[in-house]
Amino acid sequence: MDRRATRAEGELRSPAQGSALPRRPHSSVHTPVSAPKPAPELTDEDAPELTDEWFQHARPAAEVLPEIFGAEVAAEMLRPRRGRPRSTRPKEHVNIRLDADVVQAFKSTGKGWQTRLNNALRDWLSTHAPAG
Repeated sequence: MDRRATRAEGELRSPAQGSALPRRPHSSVHTPVSAPKPAPELTDEDAPELTDEWFQHARPAAEVLPEIFGAEVAAEMLRPRRGRPRSTRPKEHVNIRLDADVVQAFKSTGKGWQTRLNNALRDWLSTHAPAG
């Protein structure tokens, strides 16, 4: 007798072992998920949930920031910025030929090897007078 033919509702028997396995729910069955209840220990009283009433009284930053910081500072804060902030000491792109074993030694140290190479050169400069 085939064990699959004798399975009870809600379980599935493996033909090889005859063990009862939990039945997977059919994909067309929708189980409603209730919204999680807020945890009282995670409620932040200093930053309460924003309500429709709060949004009715809210004002744009362009109106509020000049009152708080002054027009000049507010204009700087509201100025759009794109990309990575400019460095005060930008790197210079150079092409340099190094011995393969030197490059491999730095690469073998993992991510950040170019920074370590830069630091090694900087350390050498601290003990040697630049040519010039």
